[in-house]
Amino acid sequence: MSYVQTYLGKMDPLGNIDDILKHISIVDIAHSLAMKCRYGGHCRQFYSVAQHSVLVSKWTMPEFAMDGLLHDAEEAYFSDIPRPVKKMIPGWEDMIINMKAAIAAKFKLSPTEPAHVKEIDDRILIDERKWLMRDDPDPDLVWPSVDPLGIKIRPWPWQKAESEFLNAFRRLGGTIFE
Repeated sequence: MSYVQTYLGKMDPLGNIDDILKHISIVDIAHSLAMKCRYGGHCRQFYSVAQHSVLVSKWTMPEFAMDGLLHDAEEAYFSDIPRPVKKMIPGWEDMIINMKAAIAAKFKLSPTEPAHVKEIDDRILIDERKWLMRDDPDPDLVWPSVDPLGIKIRPWPWQKAESEFLNAFRRLGGTIFE
C-alpha cells in the first residue's frame, strides 16, 4: 500500500477514492499548502500555495469562493509542480483528476473546476509573475495570455498563510473537525 504521512500523522492512501476520502483533512491541506512554495520555489521570495489559494478565493465570484480556495488542494498530497513540467509526467493528470474528485466530494465542491476559478487563477498568475518572478525573456511560452487582476502580491510567512487559509475555509462555511 502506498501512502503519504500527513501533518496530522494520518496515512493517506493514494489509490481508491473511498480510502482517500477517509483521510482528507482541511488541517493537513492548509498546513501543507502553507509550507509549499509556488513555482517550485523559483520565485524571488517564499510565496505559498496557501496564500495563492486564499487570493484566488477572494477574487472569485462568491458562489465559487470555496472552489477557488481548494482549487490546488491536491498539491497538499502531491506537490506544486510548475505547469510545463506537469504536462510531461506520464500518469500525472490521472492522479490529479482522482485526487481532485475526492477533494470535491469531501468538501461538496463542483466535480470540475468552474471556468471562472480557472480564469481568476490565470489572471493572478500574471500578477504573481510581475511581483515574484524575474523577467522572462519569452513569457508567451509558459504564461497564459490574459490580463492580470492588477493586485500587488505581498508574500506572507507560512504561519499567516496557514491561518488565513483556515479562516477563509471557516468564513465560507467549512467546519474543521481535527
